Amino acid sequence: SVFLPLDRFIRCSRRIRALDVLARAGIEVVLCGEGWEKSPFAEHHKILQAVPYDVVMNKMLGQAQIVMNILPNYIEGSHERLLTGMLGGGIGLTDANCFSDKHFKDGEELLAFRRDDLEALPDRLMDLLDNPKRMRDMALAGQAKVKSGHTWKHRMESLLEHFGFKS
Repeated sequence: SVFLPLDRFIRCSRRIRALDVLARAGIEVVLCGEGWEKSPFAEHHKILQAVPYDVVMNKMLGQAQIVMNILPNYIEGSHERLLTGMLGGGIGLTDANCFSDKHFKDGEELLAFRRDDLEALPDRLMDLLDNPKRMRDMALAGQAKVKSGHTWKHRMESLLEHFGFKS
């Protein structure tokens, strides 16, 4: 038997639902990792071989036009994949939560989708893809937002301040 931690199971379920909605709408996504070539998505999406995590973070995310992020059960946080992709000039595409709602303008600095309204995702994404100027503007606005307050340096400074090591 295979043990799959609950958080990973939930994240995988959410990812599969989002990929299914995009596949049904004819929107191709590049998937990177082990096992995708055996999945039903292999016929709808482009599959790349698994690569080391540092290659994804340091190279691939910086080359992506849009970085799709499916959050774990973070209610008031984000994931480095999303912020790194945006910092590299890609558009952040993520399921919305309190953090994204508070810190980013949906439709201006990133594109957020609601898990309870996934059917709206393809139209919103196609509207964006059909407008290169809007894509460029969103990528630049998202990159500027991450640079201004969401880098590892910013997080470390807030941690040091929180624990009284910096005034």
